This record gives sequence, C-alpha cells and structure tokens, in this order.
Amino acid sequence: MRAKLPAVLFALVVALSACGGDSDGPTTANSVPTPDERAAGGSKIVIGSFGFAESEVLAQIYGAALTNSGANVTYRLKLGSREVVAPALEKGDIDLVPEYLGNYLGFLDKAQTKGLTEPDALKALETAAKAKGITVADASKATDSDVIAVTKDFATKNGLKTISDLGKLPGPITLAGPSECEIRQTCLLGLRSAYGLDITFTSTGADAGGPITKKALTDGTAQIGRLISSDPDTQKAGKFVILEDDRSFQQPGNIVPVLRTSKATPAILEVLNKVSKALTTEKLADLNEKMDKDKEDPAAVAAAFVSTENL
Repeated sequence: MRAKLPAVLFALVVALSACGGDSDGPTTANSVPTPDERAAGGSKIVIGSFGFAESEVLAQIYGAALTNSGANVTYRLKLGSREVVAPALEKGDIDLVPEYLGNYLGFLDKAQTKGLTEPDALKALETAAKAKGITVADASKATDSDVIAVTKDFATKNGLKTISDLGKLPGPITLAGPSECEIRQTCLLGLRSAYGLDITFTSTGADAGGPITKKALTDGTAQIGRLISSDPDTQKAGKFVILEDDRSFQQPGNIVPVLRTSKATPAILEVLNKVSKALTTEKLADLNEKMDKDKEDPAAVAAAFVSTENL
C-alpha cells in the first residue's frame, strides 16, 4: 500500500491541476460563461449625474447595462453642475459620469475656445482627461448640445437664422440660462467675445434649458435662451428656433461616458461602448419626452430602453 500511495496522490494532483487550468483558460464550446466571466463581473462602480433628468436617465442606462453584465453599481444622482460633478469624479467620490464632449473639454481646457469637429474634440478630450486620471470611452452619435434659441415668433419678427443676426437688434439683449452660463466661454462669455453682442444675463439657477428658461423666453423676460438641442420642445414642437452657431463658439455635444482610469477595464469599456452605439439624438429626445411630458420616472425609462435595446 505504501508503494502505491504516491502514484495515487500524483494522479489526484494532476487532475486538480487540469481543472484549475480549465477555469482560467478560454471558455469551451460546451460551457456557459457566468455573468462574472461574461463582462464586468465584480466591478464596483459609482455612477454620478448632473442635476437634470436627461443626465439622470443616461446615468441609469449605462448603470443598468453594467449591472446586467455583472457589475456592482450604485448611484449618486442630481449632484448639480459640472463644477460639482467633475471634481467629484477626479477625487473618486464617483467613478463614472455620462458627459457632454465639447462642454467637458471646455471645462478641462479653458484655452479650447474654438469649435472643433467631433474626432478632433474627442482626441483633445482624451489628452486633457488623461492628465486627471480619467479615461474617455467611445463617443455616442447622440448629441445634446447647448444651443442659443429664441421663440419662433421672435425669430420670424426679426428675421433671425444665425447668432450673428442678433447683432442687428438694438442692444442690450438679455440671455436666460443656468447660473454657470455667466462664467462659461461656451455661453455668455463666448457670445460677447466671438459675436461682439451687447448682452445682459438673467440666471435661471439650476434650470439647464428647462421650464424656467423657456418661460423667460415666452414671457419676454429674455430674448435669447441657452436651451438643449435634444429637448423635445426644441427639436420637435416647433416652439423655439435654434440659431445657427455661424462662428463656431460651441463644441460638439456628443454623449460620452468618462470614468476613472482605475475602473476602465476592457470589460467595463466594452459595455459602455455598446450602450453609446445604441444611442441616437432621436432616441435621446424620445427619452426626454417620456420624462418631461409623460412624467415617467427616469429609472423606469432607463430600464425600458435597456430592455428594448438588449443591453
């Protein structure tokens, strides 16, 4: 018996080693990968959002897709403006946020004041974000740009098609927009420097192109407003006219998820890029309409989108 024991133990060790090798190696055709093996299993991701519904639903869309891939997702929603969200990302209070390409680039690189094409803006953002320990995933074709808009009646009465056309009006003219608009080159400062407009500002607080801004336009408190291109009222209803940015002081508005580089594993990026590929501007406007007009909960809207798009 003593002479046979080593051989038995040797065989057992070989068998166990073979099993261990199978678990670490490629999945065989007959095996079914677990959620953890499939994509983002085990990753802990805290997703943040800005203080408006579109950002909230986008955060939950990306989050639901990551959850479906095995990640452990929690949320910190409605944090406020970029001046709050960006430092939270850099400090690690959150790990990921769906950003807006040009606006985030302008925030990180104050010298970047000229409008860029999407590829050039993305390349510039990757460089600026890398210095902050942030990785930029693929940009979506869905765009949500800050736009300068007027009511349809005001545009017709004054023959307005471009932002330059505003220079024909007797000044000063009043811009309505969120509080941070007053200090941004892509808003009030750019309208003055790029277009030379005689312009004053009325703050709508945290209202980023929402009902307060629209009311200021319709009741005449302001003549122009900083609205959002993917807003159903802006894109579909015909209530407002977007003035062409003929001197390119704005940046591309593509939705782009950005995350802390320590969290940017290939599996996580694969999920984020799949979500971005599914998003379009038209779908984004539909999501906003469900929340703005139909008063649906952002979490429910996000869940329905993820299910419909098989994310």
